[in-house]
Amino acid sequence: RGHNSIAVFRVHMALPKPGLLSVAGVYHTRGATPRHFQFDASGQWLIAANQDSDRLAVFRLNLPTGRLDWTGNEYSLPS
Repeated sequence: RGHNSIAVFRVHMALPKPGLLSVAGVYHTRGATPRHFQFDASGQWLIAANQDSDRLAVFRLNLPTGRLDWTGNEYSLPS
């Protein structure tokens, strides 16, 4: 907590260390205090809900690289 980000990890499948995790990237959630995130059914889009800024931010997941790209779409959702 504290840096308003989502970390993406890559799971290595090849020998000699299948299952090894490595960091693919750390991405700012475009708001304050990320509280929840959810992928859509396709696994291509991620929505991050930021509690203290009352904002939702939409990202596209690049499946081959694990990179999250902010789409520029964000929505105000006051509590």
